[in-house]
Amino acid sequence: MSLSNLSLVAKTAIAHVLATANNTFVTVTTPKGKVMKIVSAGLVGFKKCRRGTSLAGFTVGYEAGKVVKDRGYSLIEVRLKGFGIGRESAIQGLNRAGLNVVAFYDVTPVPHNGSRPPKARRL
Repeated sequence: MSLSNLSLVAKTAIAHVLATANNTFVTVTTPKGKVMKIVSAGLVGFKKCRRGTSLAGFTVGYEAGKVVKDRGYSLIEVRLKGFGIGRESAIQGLNRAGLNVVAFYDVTPVPHNGSRPPKARRL
């Protein structure tokens, strides 16, 4: 690895996005794993069912992005987990905060036929 690539890796933050059906969380860490900030839709001001919307996901991503930008990082690596509505919106919020996304990883756990899922809701 050349010296220019090493400096690029050192200035890249990592955003762990957890998108559930009811909420969106963004945890921003340094490359070594030290947590900079944890932001959720409830912390940003959304209550009850509004936490699961795409607007909440965008706002969470934007607020987390502002913290990263203030710390001097300009590049970010995104690790996505879950299938919630705020998944793509959180990435858009990170972009709008002025960060350049270097890489995407989908770390959603997929069972290799584990336990039986709960029965489907009847609405």
